[in-house]
Parts: sequence; C-alpha cells; structure tokens
Amino acid sequence: MVELKTATEIAAMREAGRVVARALAGARAAAAVGVRLTELDDVAAQVIRDAGAKPSFLGYHPEWAPMPHPGSACVSVNSAIVHGIPDRTRLRDGDLVSIDCGALLDGWNGDAAVSFVVGEADPADLALIAATEEALVRGITAAQPGGRLGDLSHAIGSYGRELGYGLPDDHGGHGIGRAMHEEPFLPNDGRFAFGAHGGDHPRRAGDPYPGVMEFSIRPGAAGDADVLLGFFDEAVEWLVARGSAGQWGAEPWSGIPKRVERVREYAADPEFRMAEVGGKPAGALVLGRVMPYAPQVDEPELYVRLLITSRRFAGHRVGSRLLRHSMDEAKRRGIELVRVDCWAGGDGDLPRYYQSQGFTPTEQFTVDGWLGQVLEQRVGG
Repeated sequence: MVELKTATEIAAMREAGRVVARALAGARAAAAVGVRLTELDDVAAQVIRDAGAKPSFLGYHPEWAPMPHPGSACVSVNSAIVHGIPDRTRLRDGDLVSIDCGALLDGWNGDAAVSFVVGEADPADLALIAATEEALVRGITAAQPGGRLGDLSHAIGSYGRELGYGLPDDHGGHGIGRAMHEEPFLPNDGRFAFGAHGGDHPRRAGDPYPGVMEFSIRPGAAGDADVLLGFFDEAVEWLVARGSAGQWGAEPWSGIPKRVERVREYAADPEFRMAEVGGKPAGALVLGRVMPYAPQVDEPELYVRLLITSRRFAGHRVGSRLLRHSMDEAKRRGIELVRVDCWAGGDGDLPRYYQSQGFTPTEQFTVDGWLGQVLEQRVGG
C-alpha cells in the first residue's frame, strides 16, 4: 500500500535528503585517482554522522541478501550497475563511479545517488551520465496530479530507448519514508496512462500492479499452524547454513515437541496474522503484550511477539510490510509505543535489520544464555 505523507512529514524527509546530498557531495569531492573506495565510504559516513543522522545503508540486510551491507554507501565502478560494496580497490583514471547512500534523520530516511568520472572522461561515459540525468528530469516532470505511475516509467524508459541504451527490467525507483524502501516500486520502463507494469485496464497510483504478486495480510487461524511451523523449519535451515545456529538451534522445529507446541500457541493467538504474496503464505506476525522475559515499561505498548517470513518470498519485503502493519495497528489503537525483541548474538545483523526499519535499540537481556535485544519505535515519532 502506498503511504501518503503529510506536508510536515515531507519537510522532515527533505532534511534527511539534504544530509544525503551533502554526503554525496563530500564523497564526490574526495574521489581522485588512487583513492580507495573505502575512503569514499568513510567520507560519506562522517558527513552523515556530523549532521546527527545515521547511515541507513550500514548493516542494512534485505531478506534476499546473504549478508548485511558492510558500508555506509554503495560504490559502483564501471560495469557495476548499482549496489557495489566499497572495498580497498583504488580508483583509476577514467573510472565511471556511482555512489549511493542513505541517511536516517529523526526517524525519516533520505536516499539518493550520483554518478561521475574520475580524471579524464570517456565521452561515452559523459553521454550516459547526461542521458540518465535527463531521464530523471523527464520522470519527475511526468509526475502530475491525476496521473499514473506508468507515466513516469514511460517518460524514463522511452527516452533511454530513444538514445539506444539498455534498461535493466529488474531495477527502478521506490518509495521512501520511515522505511528505506516503501511502496510503490517504479520500474525504469512502462506504458503511458497505465499502472507501473502496464495491463489491460488503466490503473492509478496505488492500485495493484499487473505482473506483480499482490501482498495482503489476513487473520491467521489454528489451521495455519503447519504452515507456520514450516516457516520455522525454513528459517532454521537458512540460519544453520549461515553459521547462525545460535539463534534458534540446528534442529528443525517440527522435530522438537516443545517448539511444535509453541508454534500451535502462536497460531491460536487472536492477534495472529498471516501475510500472503500472490495468495500464498509468506510470513506471520503476532502482536500483543510484552514477552515475560523482556524489560517492562510504564506506558501502553504494542509488542511484536512474533515476526517470521518465508525464505521462498525473499525480496518481497514481507518483514518490512508486517512491521509497517504493526505501526499502523498501534496508531489505530491509540498506542504510541511499539517494541520488538530479537537475537543479539552472531554478527548483530538482526538488530541492524530492525534499525533499518526505524527501530531504536534499548535494553538487552539474557534467557538461558540466549542474548536478546529489545528495540522500540514510536508512532509518528
């Protein structure tokens, strides 16, 4: 669902965007022959922190990625299209560089990128940069009240094709706000007067996109227990493969009676919700009272007692969407505080994931040697 922002919220997002603009300018100014990509990353990170913001990219771990992002920026050189990891590679004369970074300021994200050439430029690289900048301008110009998402994609894609450039069909733009990636997804190409992915009938911004599996959240039921148990088995297998057996152990939950019973209790909870992608189970959420092992608070709260997603739908932002549902539900109930806890062991990627979703770490706790981290987020905070 596309989340509309108020004028006040847009103003706050603009401040985060200004921090990103300064970070990109600083990194670009530092780029020179012989400079390492990690040095550019350091410059961007310092500018963001000096502004009182946090680097959104650092530790960001989308569900489909094998590891959290290790830098504060993405630095892509030459044939790397996007999302390059800054390493100790030194820049060479004529390198085409793209730097992409994000900043979280007062709970709002900014995210942008810039491309440039180090040293003496190949005219073809300068032409590519000019073309992409012009395509961006045309896409922005096409954004008009009453228009459709396909108008923007068409303006971008038709200009690129006119100049003979290829268009990555699995990349594009995205919404932003409290989360770094929000609806809608905006492809690099599309049909004028249609939804983002075209279709047989005109669709306005916010309508379901043809060609993209629809996301929905429905009330769960006790009959979903076996599906939920399957999510846990998938997760354990994936965690073990990553060397993170300390989170939920190395054995499938379906073979441990106590854990099977716990899953059935989750499925019977009236606050159990099931996420579906294309009509198929993709994740689960249970909201309610604080867990007994977590530190208590002296105010009303909504606690995320369970959040789990299916590995089969990695890349569909199921976890992010369920967390957004939690915030929306808290707002509906007039509750300001939402808390969640997660495993704090291993490389700490789980707490970093929740931070990328707008949560702030508070207390840690230990249960039978299992180290946990509580995080919180305030509605409208």
